[in-house]
Amino acid sequence: MGWVLPKGTLEPNETHKAAALREVKEESGVTAKVIKYLGKTEYTFYSSFPDSNDKHKVSKTVHWYLMTTSAFYCKPQADEFFTDVGFYKQHEAYHLLKFHDERRIMKRAYCELTAPKNS
Repeated sequence: MGWVLPKGTLEPNETHKAAALREVKEESGVTAKVIKYLGKTEYTFYSSFPDSNDKHKVSKTVHWYLMTTSAFYCKPQADEFFTDVGFYKQHEAYHLLKFHDERRIMKRAYCELTAPKNS
């Protein structure tokens, strides 16, 4: 197993930023605020159609945002089969994440948060 970061599909006329905020709320119950756009990742996988062994290639692009929240109460989205959700220290989160791209984007977010601020 492993943990994943919130992500999903755009709804009609929805921006990437609005979709990111909505997915965080749906998947974790957390109301967040975007601090900064972090970039995008792309990946492909093969999926089967229901009731078929035929596989088709699926290409995905994920737009990532650094976010903050003032409340840390979380509730996993049970209807999507999430069983746990939470906030972790950077080094703990890094080892919990399932996918390399998500570990890389989490490191980028951490660097943004800890970078010295220019006055």
